[in-house]
Amino acid sequence: MRSHQEVFDRQQGTGWWGLFGAPFLLAGITAMVASAFRNATYETGEPVSAVMQVVVFFVGVVFACIGAVFVFSRIGVSMNKTSGLISVWWGLIRPMKSTTARIEEDANVLLTRDSGESGESFQVSLRVADGDFELDSMRDYSDAREFAEEVALFLSVPLHDCSTGVETVLAGDEFHQSLRDRLRAAGAVHGLPEPPADCCVEHEWSDGRLTLEVPPPGMPWPMGVMMTVVLSGFLAFCAYSIREMAEDVPGFMVVLWGAALTVFFGGVLVMCAKEILMTQASERIVVSATGMETCMVSRFWSKRMRFQADEVEEVALLEEALEATSYEQIARAPKWARGRSHAETVAVRTRRRIHAFGRGLTREEAEWARLAIGRALAR
Repeated sequence: MRSHQEVFDRQQGTGWWGLFGAPFLLAGITAMVASAFRNATYETGEPVSAVMQVVVFFVGVVFACIGAVFVFSRIGVSMNKTSGLISVWWGLIRPMKSTTARIEEDANVLLTRDSGESGESFQVSLRVADGDFELDSMRDYSDAREFAEEVALFLSVPLHDCSTGVETVLAGDEFHQSLRDRLRAAGAVHGLPEPPADCCVEHEWSDGRLTLEVPPPGMPWPMGVMMTVVLSGFLAFCAYSIREMAEDVPGFMVVLWGAALTVFFGGVLVMCAKEILMTQASERIVVSATGMETCMVSRFWSKRMRFQADEVEEVALLEEALEATSYEQIARAPKWARGRSHAETVAVRTRRRIHAFGRGLTREEAEWARLAIGRALAR
């Protein structure tokens, strides 16, 4: 990355994809070199025909091109204050294709989160007159946040962080300001809010420390019966197929088939066991003026996350999780079939990560927990 007062230039390679493409490039070059020998022969001594040499050459060209794309691809972002232009480009070592937009005076940097089918990613965009001009998309939040801050500082524009679903506007001097400092500066330091009626979260406030206990979401017994039936069916199928094969096929084929079924069945069993354990795990959140700790506890394991108070920038609701859970439909379901959602509803955002917790809370419970945690940090 190169940046000075008027020009910002950032480029990066393909990372691990470059290692993936290196064998293709090497194999392609080897095939092209081997096809150039006129007196090439097979291992039996029979000469290689000219047609086969041409085929090998073109196959080598294809492999070399694929490998070169992975190894030498570069993507970059260039901004120039003098010309007022910003461009996103792609190329092999040097720019070959670019998209350009004009930097508006009222532009701002936007950081959003996308939970698509291919996984979670974070987009950094520049909001201009024609819409949002995407600069880059990254898997890691800390990398995306660092890049967004660099662009915002270079252009002297605010950063709109919408990675948790709630838009937080940060100026240059607020990038590293904690939620505790903002609440204290605004005078929003009051007692804890009253919990909603029929709140499932147990809470305790003592000696300046707030403790929240979120019960396990549990598993409705119809789901447990369904999982038992599915696993029993897999086991019966494995036993029957191995017994039938043992009479007609060689022993090594039976061993291979049994090993494949064992791996598949073992994977299904592990996934079901993990789901069952997650439904029985509770959450404990401890908050004070010095920091906060979240802990997921089950009978066999526990997972803890600690945050210092000065690094917590925001406590927000995860709107996607709340909208995906229709509590009205759950309320209309028979009592024996009801169950709480397993989706986290509250998120703590720092400069380096986003940590979600509060599985299965209603919107009222999640909003109350968010306010309570913020006020406990600001006390």
